[in-house]
Amino acid sequence: MASILPAPNADAAAAGLLALMEGLGVYLLGGHYTAEQALGTLDAHLDLVFRSSART
Repeated sequence: MASILPAPNADAAAAGLLALMEGLGVYLLGGHYTAEQALGTLDAHLDLVFRSSART
């Protein structure tokens, strides 16, 4: 996954995305988040990752 991330710290960004996905899965399956909330959270994080890489 790190190879497709443009960030200078691609390995850390990839690890963060994997952790986010695991956490969202737990919250989604546990009924704490709706599918829409989980998708919104993932979208927001991807925006942060790819926006920060565009600035560097």
